[in-house]
Amino acid sequence: DVAVHVCEENASDSAVIEPKRVEIVLNAVPDEVAASESLAAGSANGSDVRSGPPIILYLGRLSAEKGIWIFLEGAALLLAWGCEFRLRIVGAADDEDSLSTLKKFVREHGLEERTEFLGELSGEQKAWAYQGADIFCNPTYYPSEALPLTALDAMKFQKPSVLAQWRGLISLSSGEAA
Repeated sequence: DVAVHVCEENASDSAVIEPKRVEIVLNAVPDEVAASESLAAGSANGSDVRSGPPIILYLGRLSAEKGIWIFLEGAALLLAWGCEFRLRIVGAADDEDSLSTLKKFVREHGLEERTEFLGELSGEQKAWAYQGADIFCNPTYYPSEALPLTALDAMKFQKPSVLAQWRGLISLSSGEAA
């Protein structure tokens, strides 16, 4: 009878089941970690992670469809243009070969000294990654992406975000979902 979607851009996905009505229920994220003491200190070990060049955060699966290659190619362009920055990459690759290929690209494009691969993080560690970043980037084009919680988390931590014009992210970047 009813199809529920997390954003207007995905409402047509349920056409195949011919619902009598479609309801939009926006995603939400809990806010309990935003006020933790370790975040108030600025980092997991109490040091100031905000000194130096801006930190650009990628948080998600390290796969092409989630945009990791777009993220790294964009970073290579920023470096070629003479921009100062650091990359913080949080997430797991599909396998060791994929991770090795990503790290090889980073080395070959002169990004190694400014890039940290942190693997999967959760809870306060993930919150620390958001808190310590200056910019969040989500270049996803994952076919069944609805409204990524990573983008909502970035909003929770009040991070300026570079978002793909893709499915549910469109409503975030237009300001209509906020």
